[in-house]
Amino acid sequence: MAVIKDLGGKRFGRLVAIECVGRTNNGNAKWRCQCDCGNTVYVASYSLQCGNTQSCGCLHDEVRRARATHGQSRPGKRSRLYSIWSTMKTRCYNENQAYVFGKYGAKGIKMCDEWRDSFESFAKWAMESGYNDSLTIDRIDCHGMYCPENCRWATQQEQQNNRSNNHRITYNGETHTLAEWSRILGFGRNTISKRLDRGWTLEQAMTTPQCNGR
Repeated sequence: MAVIKDLGGKRFGRLVAIECVGRTNNGNAKWRCQCDCGNTVYVASYSLQCGNTQSCGCLHDEVRRARATHGQSRPGKRSRLYSIWSTMKTRCYNENQAYVFGKYGAKGIKMCDEWRDSFESFAKWAMESGYNDSLTIDRIDCHGMYCPENCRWATQQEQQNNRSNNHRITYNGETHTLAEWSRILGFGRNTISKRLDRGWTLEQAMTTPQCNGR
C-alpha cells in the first residue's frame, strides 16, 4: 500500500489539513480538515491535492447564493467585475495555483474580510470608485492588501508605473518613475537613466536640455 503523504498543516482553499484519520475505501488517505468557517470535514487526500474540495461546502453555498442574488457569476455569462473578484481570491488563497499564489498569497497579500466574504461588497465599492471596463484594479501600496483603502481603478499605464521594480526618483518634492519624469520633462524614455549612469548629478540630469538624444 502506498505511503501516506504528509499534508498536515497545509492549506487547500479554505481547508487546512489537521491529521490523517485512515484511508478511504479506494485506499486514499483521509484527512480531518478545519474549514475557515469553523466546520470540520473529512476529505480524501486526492480531492485536496487536485483542488476538487476546497471547503466544507460553505464555498459552494456562497457561490449558489451569489448567483441567485447578483447574477454575475453564471457559467458562460460571468461578468468582468466578478472575474476580477474571483481572480483576487485565487491569487490570495488558492495554493493549488502555485504561480499566482507565489506572487501574492505566499507573500502575505490578502483580501480584507469584507471583500473576501462578499462579492456584493466589492462590487458596491467598485461602482462607487469609478469602475469601468477599460480599467483594472491596482493596489496603491504594491506590498499591501486588497482593501478599499489600498485599491483604485487604474489604466494599464498607471499599473505599470506602480510596479514594485520601477525606479522612482524624488525631485523638487515630487516622486515619479523614470518613465513618468521623461514624459513630464519631454525627454526621451532613457535619457534620464543614461545621464545618471554616466555620473551626472540628479540636478544636471533633470534640468539640462536634451540635445541630439543626450
